[in-house]
Parts: sequence; structure tokens; C-alpha cells
Amino acid sequence: MPAIRPHIIKSIRIIEVFLAIQIIRSDVLNMLLDGFRSEGVDVIHDVEMRSRAVAVLDALLPFSFAGTFEILAIGGILILFWKNSKGLEKYAKVFLMVFSLFFVLGYTIDHVGSLPLFSICLLPMIILYFGVYHICCCLIWVFGRAWEYYERYLENSKIALPDFSNIIKTALPIFLLQLPLVIIRYPAGIDADGYSQIDLFLSNNLTTTHWPPASTVFMGLFALAGKNIFGAYEIGLFIYVLVQSLIVSLVIGYCMKVLKGIGTKKSVLTAVYAGYLFSPFVLSYSTQITKDTIYAYLMLLFIAAVAAELFELSTDMCHKIIVFSLAFLVCISRNNGVFAVFAMVVSLLISMIAKREMRQYLSLFIRITAACVMYVVYMMVLTGPVGLQPGSMAEALSIPFQQTARYVKYYPDDVTDEEKEIIDSVIGYEGLAEAYNPLLSDDVKGRFSGNKDALAPYFSVWIKHFTRHPLVYAEATLANSIGFYYTDAKLDNGGAVGFSRDMAQNIAQAIGGIPFNESGGVLRALRIAAIAFFKVVGNIPFMWFLCSTALYNWLSLFLFVRELRQRRCKKVVLLAPSVMGIAVCIASPTFTRNGDRYALSIIFTLFFLIAVCQNRCIASNIQNKWLSH
Repeated sequence: MPAIRPHIIKSIRIIEVFLAIQIIRSDVLNMLLDGFRSEGVDVIHDVEMRSRAVAVLDALLPFSFAGTFEILAIGGILILFWKNSKGLEKYAKVFLMVFSLFFVLGYTIDHVGSLPLFSICLLPMIILYFGVYHICCCLIWVFGRAWEYYERYLENSKIALPDFSNIIKTALPIFLLQLPLVIIRYPAGIDADGYSQIDLFLSNNLTTTHWPPASTVFMGLFALAGKNIFGAYEIGLFIYVLVQSLIVSLVIGYCMKVLKGIGTKKSVLTAVYAGYLFSPFVLSYSTQITKDTIYAYLMLLFIAAVAAELFELSTDMCHKIIVFSLAFLVCISRNNGVFAVFAMVVSLLISMIAKREMRQYLSLFIRITAACVMYVVYMMVLTGPVGLQPGSMAEALSIPFQQTARYVKYYPDDVTDEEKEIIDSVIGYEGLAEAYNPLLSDDVKGRFSGNKDALAPYFSVWIKHFTRHPLVYAEATLANSIGFYYTDAKLDNGGAVGFSRDMAQNIAQAIGGIPFNESGGVLRALRIAAIAFFKVVGNIPFMWFLCSTALYNWLSLFLFVRELRQRRCKKVVLLAPSVMGIAVCIASPTFTRNGDRYALSIIFTLFFLIAVCQNRCIASNIQNKWLSH
């Protein structure tokens, strides 16, 4: 208790400051308006600036009911590592300080839209920073006591737990829980990308690698089989989702078997299983047609298979071939999947050098490297002899294009005529400011001319603009990727989880492609209810930590840094793809438009990786017992 008392006292004082600020609200508003006046802003006639001043004032009390519980979730996960690890407290403190800083930045961008405007209220920003930090410290202590109670209760209770060594028995409850959602979403939950891929395949118009050709063919074959065998595309899509739900359940079952095999405690096993069982992300995306779900469950299976090999649960030749095959499947299931696999290659190489254990890592290093090389050859064949057009370079240039667009919007007078011509040759200068959307880069990157020769002078201009106004670049990236680091961000539909409200029929009408018939009547009513549920589930206490995309990213990053500092190479290897996934999220085109799917592989693997990292005693003598099941 003495260790937590200073944080409690500081938290109370910070809350008192918040209340005091609310009491003098009108005085604070006048202070803000005076600040605007000092900057030469006409606050009497400039309605937009007055509204921004009020927005800054509203930002003084950022804690929502749900936001408190997301902080509780972060503290709760940290306690698993804090409790039994020597010297980890300082790592947790550094992590919480960084998290608090990005919480302030995210709240500023979300509510005010500009970092300089919030700097007018520097004092409240500092109060918010330390408020988040000290409240997190308090909640860590609270969660620690709750976790200890949970462990004692589980040890003394007679509750029958699943036999986690049996994949089928473990997977069955997950599949049965997902089955009602599969039925009410008939024929399927489907996003615009998923529909476009199926439409390309059915219309025999697969001419580009913009979407992964492998997943396009995989989805399209189910739709085609439904038409040829049952006379309806819808039945094929329904069977696809049914099969996908079963695959996800079995993959989770395999992960639980691996965790039990490495000696994970019963309390952690149960918590991880509950996470997979009730996670809105797993429920929603397992029953939805999107390439990201395929990538996510393949990544989870790949990580689990690598863990089984690294911890010597399975080292036979058949398993080694499976690991190589899974690495290649991960690469072809998503266009940036090869980067995640390559991150594991780099971590394996560093582990071999650092630990000087060539024999233990060399075989795995060679096979995963071979999978990456095989992917490069695969893409060369598709874009060469097969004749598919490669995807646009604009996908990889989303960040600089957004930064340039924001610069042009807010500093048009600082762009010279020569710079305008260079920008115009790449993304078009006329109308660029109007096309800029802080939360979505599609409108800007869609203007890319494809002129590769103009990129060199463009980046020269890009660097010049950065030296003039570096803050605007930071704002552009923070705004576009807000939900990947700010835990209170919401999607466009008002929820925290991307549950597609557009069924196949609606998308078909919008795109003008092959029509699908969606179900009506009772199923339609249930579907609407499910959509409403996923929109509000993020505000349910103790459920929020399962719905915050940013939380999964922060915890994955924390685990990676922790294991790296402690030189636990095997766990670093397993976490490397998640860290690369975070980088991909930051470079993605959006968060608010169902952007949580970009982090789906991180979300699917986090529960498994938490259990692996928390388990410090990996027994080697359990190998035969594990293999005998």
C-alpha cells in the first residue's frame, strides 16, 4: 500500500484541479480568446475560431467512462509482467509516460484538430499528461489485487475448464458462439474490398495485384461454386464464412494447445481463452469476408507454429515444412504481409549473432527467408508472364502525400511557383487542399499521376516544406492514424469495432457489380440489432479493452521492448511481426473507415503472445506429453 499512496494523493489533487477548472470555465474561455487575439485572430467575427476555442475548453476534461476502463486494461496487462519480474517497474513507468504523451496528442488532434491551438492551454495539457500517468499507476495496483483474487478463486473453484490440449474441444465453444452471427449476416458480412475482389474474379477481370490475387481467387471460388452447385452466389458466400469461422476456431484451439504445452498457468490460459471467446474483433471479423481476416488467422497460426518449434514442442520435418508453407501463405495473403515475415527474418538473424546459437535458429532462418524469396518470385511471375498490373506506388506514399496536402491547405502562401509545378506533376496542385481529408488519405493518394521520374524532385520539395513547418507533418500523420495510438478514437459508424453495415446487395448497387440477394425479415432485424450492439459495445465497462485497436498496438509494443531489453530472443522473434504491423498501421490510408482491420493480425496474435511472454518457465520435459495428444 505505501507504494501506491503517492499516486493516489497525486490523482486526487489532479481531479481537484479538473474540478476547479470547470468552476472557472468562463474565465478559461476568456483566457483562450485572449490567446487567439494575441495571435491576431478576430474572435468576434471568426466563428470557426470561437468554436475551436470552445473545443479546446471542452478538452480540459477528457476522461470518459469508457476511457477510464481502457486505462484500467493497460494497467491490468502490465501487472502480469510487473508482479514477478525484477526491475520491471521502471519499464512500466517509461511505457506509461509515453502512453500518456500520445494520449494527450491524440485527444488534441481528435477534439481540436491542431497541436498549436492546444498549446494555448499548455497548463491543462500538462495536467492531463500527469493525470493519465498517475491514474494508470493507481489502476495497475488495483488490477494487481484483482488478478491475485482471480488466481486464488480459480485454484479453489471446481469449475470445469476446457481440455486445452484437445484442439476440437477447445475450438467448439468458439465456433458455436460465432455461429449465430454467421447466420444472421446471411449471406455474409462483406466490405467494399471483399466485394470488389469477388466481383473481379466472377467477371473474369483479374488484371491487377492491387488486392492479393491469392485471396481474390480463394473468395471467388466459393462464390462461383455456390452458383454452379446451388444456383446462387449467396450460398457460396455463406459457406465461405462458415468455413472461415471454423478455421479461426481451430487455429485458436491449436494456439491454446501450444500454450498448455509450454507450461502456461491455468489462470493465464483461462484469461486468454476468454479473450478469444468474447473479443468483438474475433466475433466480427471471423464472420466477415475481407482479406484481412485471412491474413490475421494465417499470421496467428504461423506465430503459434514458430513458437512450437522454438520451444521444442514439435521439431520433426513435417512441422518444419508446415512452418515454411505458413510463412509463404502469410506473404501472399496480403500485399504487405512479406514485411511482417521479413521482420521475423531480421530478428532471427540478430538472435543468431547476439546469442551465438547458430544451430538453434539457422534452420528456421533459412526456411522463412526462402519463403520471402519465393514470394518475390511469385510476384515477378504474376506481373511478368501472367500479365497482371502491379499495384500503385501511391499505397506506399500515403504518409508524404497527406503531409504535402495538409501543408498546401494551411500554408498555401509558403509554396513557390516552382514547388507548385513539381507537386502538380505528382499529385496535382489544383484542388489538392480541397481534397485533403485529415482522417482518410484515399482522396489524396488517388490523385497520384504515376510519374515515377517526378518523385525525386517531389521529395526534394517535401524535405524543404518539412524544414519550414515540421509540425504540420506531425499533425497530418497523427490525424490520419489516430486510432492506432489514441485509445479513445471511434470509427465513422460511432463504434469501436468495424462491423460492416453494408451487406453484399448494398455494395453491389453502389459499385454496379454482380448483385447478391441479402436476407430480410427476422434475419434483417437481428442484423440491425447486431450492428447496434457493435456500435455501443465499446462503451461497456470492462469490455472496452477488447475493442480498442490502439490498446493492442501499445501492448504489443510494450511486450517487444520488454523482451528486447531482457534479451529473450525467442520471444522477440515471435513479436517482431506485430511491431512491423504497427508500422504498417501508421502508414495505412485511414483508421476511421473500418481501419481497425489493418491491425487485425496484431489483435489476433496479442492474446497468444501475452501468454507466451508472461510464461517464464518453459519446461522442456513436457514435449513428449504434448506430442502424445
